[in-house]
Formats: sequence, structure tokens, C-alpha cells
Amino acid sequence: MTTEEFYIRKFIRETGGFAETPEYFKDSMFVYLIIFPGLTLGAVLPPMLACNNTLTRLIFWSYAVGTIFLILWTIYIYINPYKRQRLIVLHVGISSLYFSLFLLIGAVEYTGVLAHLYVLSFLFVAIYIVILCYIFKVYIPKLLRGYRWEKSKFWKNKLGKRILGFAASFFSVAGVTGMAVAKILGNYLSQRGVYIAMAFTFVILSYIFVFFSFMIYKYYLIIKYPQFANYYEPPKEKQKRVSNKRKINSEKSKNAIQVSKKTKNKKNSRKVNKIIEELPNE
Repeated sequence: MTTEEFYIRKFIRETGGFAETPEYFKDSMFVYLIIFPGLTLGAVLPPMLACNNTLTRLIFWSYAVGTIFLILWTIYIYINPYKRQRLIVLHVGISSLYFSLFLLIGAVEYTGVLAHLYVLSFLFVAIYIVILCYIFKVYIPKLLRGYRWEKSKFWKNKLGKRILGFAASFFSVAGVTGMAVAKILGNYLSQRGVYIAMAFTFVILSYIFVFFSFMIYKYYLIIKYPQFANYYEPPKEKQKRVSNKRKINSEKSKNAIQVSKKTKNKKNSRKVNKIIEELPNE
């Protein structure tokens, strides 16, 4: 194995984590089918209702077609996730890139189409492009050269895990929370201020989701180097394999006991024969 292949194997096995496991994918169906599409719908639907022109309608129907495809694809993987583990990796990457892109488009619609802040819209898009370039031009090559971020022990204890869980739950409902806050602030801010608050909510979520697009490149590496991929066994098959091992070990132990008993009997019989031979003949 070359040094390059060694780091590719580390990249495949160490990145992604629990997000690509079949059990987590099955538990996250509510997130993929309800929360993510709902957040993105909140980004693209209000601008179309407020400014019903050709551009906003085209964006909305493009989002609708793409979301229906992703939902059907999610259900297809959910039917048998253990046989489609490679597709889970690709699904995480594509869905993250897809939802981040439409969240960005929604933020640009709020600032550009509704609030007429074209410079801010351009800034949102420029930052998004910079993040994408950083992921595929800097972050992934660093990992493939063996670079690893320092792993703090704080995140392994109970408090760290609770903080991570709170952060994950907060990000999953941040869009709904942002819309609720914007509605409350609507009584105190102008309509333009509400548009800006909504735009910043969606663009922050977009920047968070886009970081998981590196899973697309991980899928490419798994296809190119299938021997380095980790595959998870279904719980039933794992239990069968463990039980079969236990049966084999028990049979081996029984055989060993029987062999030891036979050898002991042979030794004892030999000793008895020697004692009989040594006895004087009457």
C-alpha cells in the first residue's frame, strides 16, 4: 500500500462518521422528508407569493421537482439501507448541496427581489463560492495528505455530547425559529427589515449544509477504492454470526475436553498396566 492509498483509506473510514450509517439514516427519515424540505420551502415559497414573476415561479417549480426526486430516492434507500450503503454516502452529499443551494437562492430572493439589496445578494453568493472552493480545493486535499483536526476530549464526555446534540437540534429547527422570530419582529421592524432577517437565517443554514457536500467526493473515492470502504452488517446477521461463532467455540471446547479425557484415560490405563506388570508373579 502506497502513502497516497493509506491516506485515502483514512479519509474514507474517518470522515462522515455516524451520518452515513444505515441505522442513523433510518432514524433520520423525519429530517430528510419533513424538516429539510420544509426549511427550503420557507426559503423559496414566500418570495414567489410576494413577487409572482417568471423567475420566482421557475425557482419554485425547480425546487419542487428536485425535492420530489430526493424524497423518492430517500424512500428507495430506506427500504433496504444495508444493501445501499454507498448510496447513503452519495445521498448525504447531494441532498446537503441541493438544500444549501436552494437556501442560498431563497436568501438572494429575499435580499435582491424583495428588499432590492443587490450588493448584499452578491456578497451571499460570493461567500458561498468561496466556501465551495475551500472545501474542494483546500479542505479535502489537506485530509488526503494526512492532515487531521485536533480531536478535543471535551466533546467525548457527557457535557460535550449534550452540547453537540443541542447544536444539531437547533440547526435542524433554525429555519422555523428564524421565521417565527421574523414574524414577531415584524411588529417592530419594517417589511424590509423582516426580509433581511429571513435572508440571514437562510444563508447561515446554507453555509452550514454546504460543508457536507464533501461526501460526494467521498463517494467517488469509494467507487474507485471499494476495498477501503466500511460496510455495516444488519443486526440480525450480526447476531447470527456471533451465535455461530459461539457454537463453533463451544463445539471446539467440547472436543478439546473429550480429547483431554481420552488422553487422561490412556495415561491412567498405561500406569495401571505398568503397576500390574511390576507386581510379583505368584
